[in-house]
Order: sequence, then C-alpha cells, then structure tokens
Amino acid sequence: MFGNVFFRDFPYKLVTHARVFSLSFVDTNINPKAALFISVNMQFLNKIFSYSNMASWQKIKKLGLAVFVPFKNEKIDFEYMEKFINILEEERLQILETYLQVNSLDNCQLTDAEQLALDKITNKEIKFRQIKIEELFNIATGRDFIIGKTKSGSMPLVSHTNTNNGIVGYVDPVIDRRIFKANKTIALADRGVFFATTQLFDFYIGTRVKALIFKNGEKTEAQRLFTTTSINKLQVFFTEYLSNATDKLPKLIICLPVTDDNEIDYDFMETYIKAIEKKVIQKVITWKDSEMKTLKTVS
Repeated sequence: MFGNVFFRDFPYKLVTHARVFSLSFVDTNINPKAALFISVNMQFLNKIFSYSNMASWQKIKKLGLAVFVPFKNEKIDFEYMEKFINILEEERLQILETYLQVNSLDNCQLTDAEQLALDKITNKEIKFRQIKIEELFNIATGRDFIIGKTKSGSMPLVSHTNTNNGIVGYVDPVIDRRIFKANKTIALADRGVFFATTQLFDFYIGTRVKALIFKNGEKTEAQRLFTTTSINKLQVFFTEYLSNATDKLPKLIICLPVTDDNEIDYDFMETYIKAIEKKVIQKVITWKDSEMKTLKTVS
C-alpha cells in the first residue's frame, strides 16, 4: 500500500484488498539472509508511494522499477548477500554484548526480593486498590506547538501519538511553555489516541496531551513505569480514533498495589519492575548467545 517491504520466513496471510500483495522468489530455496538483503534493498519503494499515491503491482510494473543486487559471473550472488548480512549481524551482536557489559547488565541474577515479587504476582498474593486519576494526580493541559514554526532544540515534545514513546520532536527549551518534570509526571495523550508514557527527561506537551503530575512528589522510573502500564490498561475504552477521554479523565479508575495499611505500595512497584527488567534482559542475553553461536557455526 505505502511501498513498505517486509520479508517473512514463516507462513502468513494477507488482507483481502488489492493494496497488499506477496512476491514469491523464483528460487524457492533462497537463503533467508539473502531474501532479507533483497527486501531491504526494496525499501526505496516507500519513497515513491504514499497514502495519496498507493502502491500496486500494476504501478510497479508500469514504472519498470528494479532492485539492485550483487552479481558474480553474470549470476545473482546470493552467497555474497548471505555473508554480508552475517557480518552485519555479528557487528550488531558485538555492540549489544559491549553495551550489556558496560552497563553491568550481563549478570541479571534476581535478588530474593525480586523473585518474591514475581512469585506474589503469579500467585495473586498482592492486594490491589482502585484509585481515581484525580486522587493520584494533578492534571495539566498542554499548549499548541506548530513543529514547522518552532525552533528545534533538545527538549522532547510529547504529542498525541502512540509511537516513539509519544515524542514527535525536540524543540528549543527557552520557548514560553510549561516544562514538566519527568520524575514527577506521566504524559497522557487523551484525544485521538489514549496512550500514557514515562519520559526519561523533562518535556513539553501539546494540546491533545495531559500531564499527570503526582500529588505526593517524585517517583522513580520504575514506579512511573508501573503506574503508566496501569493507566494504559484503560485503552480498551478508547479504541476509536475520535474518542475523547478528556472529560472522563479525572474519574477514570486504575488499580495499583497497596500495603496492608491500604497505602499505595511504591516499594513493591520498584522491586517488581526491576525484576521484569532483569527477566527481559536475561532473554536478550540468551538470544544473543544463541545468535553468536549460530554465526560462528556458519562462518
């Protein structure tokens, strides 16, 4: 439809309209790495086609579009493509390995407290309490930004999008707009999309975004992530593009863990998120080790 090309090495289905189509290789035994190489070289198509000029197989044939691939002895050099992708993968895996080591992420052994937090969630031993948004947050509304007329800079601008963690650009931090502190605030796009985000740096918000400012002070990144996830569970009520949560926002209810005294248990949130992070990194390390072993085998 938009000229995007994807390689799939597993069975799949297509939607039923004519704007999506499948290209099958003449050589059905083509190596997946070579197929990936070719699909990447076809990404130029999304520079030609767009919403106002949707791609179709007829248009592609009429334009005589071609993909550039390496040749050897007047034959397509599939072996070169495979080796090229292998080299790229090995480089990226080495970068990943270095990153994990430098950031002390290569050892993700769970502490007793972290394992206990996971077990309590699994065994449903954690008590949750329903809390209205207005009980937990002060709510602030953003002001209009026109990206094309706003000087670029270093301050993240969070807008009504559910991609790139809600950030649509970076603007000059001296603009006459309120700056929201990342460690005190969750950004929530409440019109067009319903999407809450945890920001790492102080930020601006646009007009279709609310700043949810914790009433009881600063929160760690892990505590904000837990709360953000709880807010995003409300997305099921605002699935239509034109749905508007603004008027309903203060009374919306989220569920958060609480202590025996019925107070919000931010310590548990911290421990649980840290445990989840370690579990995810463990999977990354396992995948990385497996991929490196595979690459060494084929080298």
